[in-house]
Amino acid sequence: MEEVEAIKTPKSALDVDVVTGELVELHPDGNHAVITLGSNIGSGLFIATGKGIANAGPLGAVIAYGLVASCVAAVLQVLGEMTIAFPTSGNFIDYADRFLGWCAVLGSEATFFSLIISTWNSAFPEVAGVTIFIVGAIVLFSLPNRWFAWFEYFTSILKVIAITLFLILDFAIIFGAGPKGKVYHGETWNAGPVFKNGFNGFSTSSLLALWAMSDQVFITIMVGEAESPRYAMSRAAKTVPVRVALLYLMTITFSSLLISPNDPRLFGGSAITQSPFTIALKDAGIHGLDQFLNVVILISCFGFGAESVYVASRILRALSHQRLIPELIASVDSRGRPIWSLIITGSISIALTYLNFSRTGTTIFNWLVSITSSAFFTVWIIISITSFRFRAALKKQKDPLFKEVFAFRTCAWPLPTIWLLTCSVFLLVCCIYSGLYPLGSDKVSAYNFFQYMIGVVIVLVFSLAHKVIYRTKLRAASEVDLRSGRRTLQEPEIAMLKRYYDQPAWRRALTYVKFW
Repeated sequence: MEEVEAIKTPKSALDVDVVTGELVELHPDGNHAVITLGSNIGSGLFIATGKGIANAGPLGAVIAYGLVASCVAAVLQVLGEMTIAFPTSGNFIDYADRFLGWCAVLGSEATFFSLIISTWNSAFPEVAGVTIFIVGAIVLFSLPNRWFAWFEYFTSILKVIAITLFLILDFAIIFGAGPKGKVYHGETWNAGPVFKNGFNGFSTSSLLALWAMSDQVFITIMVGEAESPRYAMSRAAKTVPVRVALLYLMTITFSSLLISPNDPRLFGGSAITQSPFTIALKDAGIHGLDQFLNVVILISCFGFGAESVYVASRILRALSHQRLIPELIASVDSRGRPIWSLIITGSISIALTYLNFSRTGTTIFNWLVSITSSAFFTVWIIISITSFRFRAALKKQKDPLFKEVFAFRTCAWPLPTIWLLTCSVFLLVCCIYSGLYPLGSDKVSAYNFFQYMIGVVIVLVFSLAHKVIYRTKLRAASEVDLRSGRRTLQEPEIAMLKRYYDQPAWRRALTYVKFW
């Protein structure tokens, strides 16, 4: 672990609601908006889950998504104790590939946004849909921060209500609901192989799940800006894994019962992108709700695209604070907006989005998306190693961190760290295998291999360059700096936590499901 200078940030607009425990934005009049509820629900859940079933079959997809969901739970536990002790805006995500990856997310969500519009009007130009998406994002981020917070609040509620509604409908359709409904007895599981395409299908489905779910941990970036990281992070470590498991695994399970993995309508099987939810509704003869789902997907894509700009700009600020790029980029205006980092992030995101329309744009864009997909587990490996080093330093220096009042520590450590490291290495194997033997091809291709592995290569190259340029050394556990940037709970925060934990268990449980 290297010595890290404490990041000095101005009083952030972000705070923690002491009732709901969610990240909120404070207003002069005392109003606030939840910005984490339903975050990161986008095309990865509503649309791309169908491709996971098509690639790996029903059981293969369930296991693949379950594996990644368990990693999300582990990484939030592991990051929790480090984030609470050393909270910073930008957190652990200080890599150039992660910044570029989040910029690429805006482009991918803009493309999905345009595709959904084309389902209503096939003559509507794709470039027009993308332009509407980008103009909307520019308008949103040109407003004071509270507008972004309120937008996230209402869209998050809409997404959670919508996904809950459609999961209930899927459950009803399984038992015969709908004018054309029939009772499903697991025909899709019995008719064909539950593991489709062998290890290759499982590998590609795992990487797809990784792309869809793994950046749930972006909440740790915002927790670094919260007034009470101890309160926000400890709750996120509980709620985010539950949300991921329920939403993604239930979606995969219900969809796999209702739709055959060989159905050409699934994402990637036809020229028109369709959601598994839409397919299930049409097959049951339930009309109208599919259009509502399209509206929800449109809003989800826009919301997730906006989140990507938010996260990328904070990563850029973290790089600036560490003096890896000019410090001017970290400055904020009177309304709390990091203007320069937003301008840079927005410009790169727009460039990558319109790159899709050039002759070689799709190819270049796929490579850029591969950077973020294959880099996830690489970052997780780094987090696992950092956790072991963090604990070793605490033990060697006899640091009383975990004896402090309301101290947060990883549950059953080191099991979550070991599990995260093991699964991350396994996902690396999946990535290598998929790169060597891409689904649908029987030839080894250097081109495909490096497209899958470019994120790993970039992480290694940037890490090595950082070591060479800054001549950093691996510090002994006894020499690791455990003071710079350390945040100790103060009396007001201790009092707030005591009031919360003095409540009956049922009262605390209710705070996890409140929308205000």
